[in-house]
Amino acid sequence: MVTEQEVEAVGQTLVDPGQPLQARFRALFTLRGLGGPVAISWISRAFDDDSALLKHELAYCLGQMQDRRAIPVLLDVLRDTRQEPMVRHEAGEALGAIGDPEVLEILKQYSTDPVVEVAETCQLAVRRLEWLQQHGGESAVRGPYLSVDPAPPAEERDLGQLREALLDEARPLFDRYRAMFALRDAGGKEAALALAEGLRCGSALFRHEIGYVLGQMQHEAAVPQLAAALAQPTENPMVRHECAEALGAIARPACLAALRAHVADPERVVRESCEVALDMSPPGLSCSGWLSCRGWQLRREWTTGAQPRHSMRSTARHHWTPSACPDWAFGPKPDQEDTPRELPESPEGEDLEELDLQLALAWRGEEDAGGGGEGAPAEAPNRAPRRPSIAFKDPPVRSSFWKLG
Repeated sequence: MVTEQEVEAVGQTLVDPGQPLQARFRALFTLRGLGGPVAISWISRAFDDDSALLKHELAYCLGQMQDRRAIPVLLDVLRDTRQEPMVRHEAGEALGAIGDPEVLEILKQYSTDPVVEVAETCQLAVRRLEWLQQHGGESAVRGPYLSVDPAPPAEERDLGQLREALLDEARPLFDRYRAMFALRDAGGKEAALALAEGLRCGSALFRHEIGYVLGQMQHEAAVPQLAAALAQPTENPMVRHECAEALGAIARPACLAALRAHVADPERVVRESCEVALDMSPPGLSCSGWLSCRGWQLRREWTTGAQPRHSMRSTARHHWTPSACPDWAFGPKPDQEDTPRELPESPEGEDLEELDLQLALAWRGEEDAGGGGEGAPAEAPNRAPRRPSIAFKDPPVRSSFWKLG
């Protein structure tokens, strides 16, 4: 059982500006996985930080947790004009993700905010809440990535029609987002290239979401377009940051070269995003350290067979040999997204709770010094696990073990 004292230790790491950024992100995603009011309270306390990247991710996590107890702090962030636009935007999106209609009127109010990214986000959140009301909830719109998205995927399945809708700037933004998520769910090279065209059109908010879904897909066909957007100094930093995340998720050599080229970028959010992406990339990470970053994804794939989601946390897989980790630790490679794979039997009961505990301890940097246990390299390096990246956004498949109240 995870105690409140243990949660407090993780929370203290999150709110301590003296801690390395990677340790604070590890703490954030541990709290997100645990859930409950204590975790929400600790996450909320970090909005006073000076890192827009961290605060953006705080809001995202609160939205993906879909706990209405996070609504008050998210409203405070949305209303606070001292917060960076990307942070306020994420707070508005998180309010839409939670799905409680009580915030509908407030979101309508901020749909005319002078900051265009905030206004467009709130417009999308309003449309999402209205769509949910009209369609009786969101259970039917869960896609293969198990993420809470700003819009449900379009029902259209023809990729040409979806591409046309995506790139038509005369259409409502909500409809273009629906085409975007339908293309993402369709997968494959044609869909990835259609989405990549969106990096050259639309608003900054639209382009940033394009980068986000390309990172989810992890298809290397989009690498040239993502790298070009990252390298464009006149592009909105929010877009460049999302492209950096996507390149970190794909993690091919060209991606890593592009990220290294911008680790000293003048824009802090871009610089930090590149650092975070590269932090997941070097080879030699122990199996247990890698599992600490992949844990939620592995558990979701065990229990649902879902496709991998946007995932700088997955980048290390391109550096492993099959002997380095158990076979079940690997999803399909980017050029094998349509290949069926067998899923092992899901762990149950005490085995699942033991996995939960080991993942939590690994995220806190307390994994066994030996590095990997069964299936790990014989001489795994003795190092703390790398934290899950800012893109580690998979909703956990929880056992009751995680519930704190």
